[in-house]
Amino acid sequence: MAYGSPMVHAQLQRLGRVVNHKNVARLMRVNGIVGVFKPAKGAPQSPLMPTLRSRIYRNAGSPQAPQTSPGSEIFLRSTDEGWLYIASVIDLGSRRLIGYSMADHMQTELVADALTMAARSW
Repeated sequence: MAYGSPMVHAQLQRLGRVVNHKNVARLMRVNGIVGVFKPAKGAPQSPLMPTLRSRIYRNAGSPQAPQTSPGSEIFLRSTDEGWLYIASVIDLGSRRLIGYSMADHMQTELVADALTMAARSW
């Protein structure tokens, strides 16, 4: 784990070195040293990374006709009230959204509601 300039500055002070925090930040920047941030505790990870998402759509082929090939995805968004999960179903032929569902949890009902909406509209 790499510390940012505030932690490096504090450690240097504990070791008895007299150094300005701006100099520490400048030297780290010049040498390409950056701090690494850990995600907040309890923060859920994104279910699909962008590279995996592009592979799924690429492997689905290029449907030429509408209503021949559905695709689905679950999005995760941070809001002021907490995490929001959005399940969506699209028609890969027409790129049209045919079903969706939103909830504060990622349970079976989230996906089932999106699929039910898609089945009704398709």
